[in-house]
Amino acid sequence: MSEWAPLENCLGDCDRLDDFMFMYRADHGETEIFAYKHIHTRRHLFLDNSGNCYRYAGIGNEKYQPITPQKALEHVFS
Repeated sequence: MSEWAPLENCLGDCDRLDDFMFMYRADHGETEIFAYKHIHTRRHLFLDNSGNCYRYAGIGNEKYQPITPQKALEHVFS
């Protein structure tokens, strides 16, 4: 899977894709998390291959905690 596929699946075919930089992939148990940074807000969007959204908590084994797509997008675009 392309490193851009999770973002494309989340945002669909829109002009906002160009507003993101791919930053890194992280292992979260059996899940691979893809990190993207918005070029204007400088906030991150964390997604997995299944379309789930996460927030970075930075603690122990639960560094990435699930959140709703609505919350993730509100955060990254605010």
